[in-house]
Amino acid sequence: MSGPGFPARGDLAARAVGVLSFAALLAALSLTLSCGKAAPRPPLLPPDYASWPRTTAVALDYPIPGHMDDFRVIRANALAFRTVRRADPAGDLDFPAGSIVVKQAWPRGAVEGAPGKVYFMVKSPADPAARGGWVWGTLDPATGAEQVFEGAFCITCHANANEKYPYADGNPGEAFRDYVFFPPGLPGADPEGYP
Repeated sequence: MSGPGFPARGDLAARAVGVLSFAALLAALSLTLSCGKAAPRPPLLPPDYASWPRTTAVALDYPIPGHMDDFRVIRANALAFRTVRRADPAGDLDFPAGSIVVKQAWPRGAVEGAPGKVYFMVKSPADPAARGGWVWGTLDPATGAEQVFEGAFCITCHANANEKYPYADGNPGEAFRDYVFFPPGLPGADPEGYP
């Protein structure tokens, strides 16, 4: 039907196509935006990490690469204290998935109150951000914000834990220690009595 006040049939078809095209464009844009948004990562560190036992009695007050000369305390969850020792002469070990190792750091001369920075390793081989089976990151104690590192900086340094190095017992047998410099149970590093 056409005439005064009614558009021609061809005009209606053109408008319908235009409206459908616009609707399709909006749907595609909405889908793109919703797919582009990554779901926020849940926190990796539970709130009670500061109460976990220490992995070493060694006073970590000397400068090391990546952590400057901050005073450091290393803690680990209960699962990390159940390392799996391999049956080999070097005494290689692996941490079970779910292990968490935390390094609290205070600026030199300020070892009171909350640490200035918290570094962590979470054994989660299936995580896309994992490097060497671990997710590496930091926690800002003031804000509670976590930052996960997806580059190779942390693992590059921690790879040295799997060979001779100048810290702790020095790893004289060059055992694979799953990227951890102070695994629980090292000789002279008994965590008992170290809250």
